[in-house]
Amino acid sequence: MSNFKFKRGDIVRCKFTGFTGFVDNLVEYKFGCNRYCVQPPMNEAGVVPDAYTIDEPCLELVEERNIEIVDAVPKLKLGYKVYDRIRDVIGVIMGRAYYLNGCIRVIVEVPDSKSRTNESSFWTYEETLEYVTTGRINKQPIDMFPEVTKEEKKEPKKPKTGGPLGRPSSKF
Repeated sequence: MSNFKFKRGDIVRCKFTGFTGFVDNLVEYKFGCNRYCVQPPMNEAGVVPDAYTIDEPCLELVEERNIEIVDAVPKLKLGYKVYDRIRDVIGVIMGRAYYLNGCIRVIVEVPDSKSRTNESSFWTYEETLEYVTTGRINKQPIDMFPEVTKEEKKEPKKPKTGGPLGRPSSKF
């Protein structure tokens, strides 16, 4: 992870607009400054306002908060050439976002504008990507809705009965 000035959960304010909120996620890019997604708190009407992504030099610390976060470990480096098995495209990892809940997503830049999705870049999870080492990739897209054969179908398990008093469970 890059050297970030603020941590997830810290309360920050934009020096220029006064926009204030907590840091929901940190974003590092291959070329460019660190950015922070700043989420303001829920208003009196019970509505959560939109969050905005703000460059690090524009922010100042209002309150430091120590929130324990267990991060996933990044597997792919910025700049790696990757194959996305869901979109069936090849691109380059250009950025990574570290979320408050510990998950990580990457932004993949697709140099060929003729991709099937017509996207020049997209955010995704690393698990959908395969590192392209020699130009040879296993072009087996992930089947999001696989067919289940009769042999694979199993009888559902019957709910367990009993418990502290030995009565059947009424939840299921």
